[in-house]
Amino acid sequence: MSVGVPPDRYDRNWFSRALDRIQLDIRRRYSRDQNLILSANKLVLTSPNGTLYAIEIDDQGTISTTAL
Repeated sequence: MSVGVPPDRYDRNWFSRALDRIQLDIRRRYSRDQNLILSANKLVLTSPNGTLYAIEIDDQGTISTTAL
């Protein structure tokens, strides 16, 4: 994915379009019916009440959660 070369000065419209492209790319790559593979050992999710939780896995496959 390419968002193009950023302008020399802040341009609200350019950044807005770039963020739209990034969001669209994420939606295309990670649908509900696909696996999400991350390179780090931590995933941060938001619960329905808005609390952030870090979900981690160790080398033995043990999963743990931590409220952030």
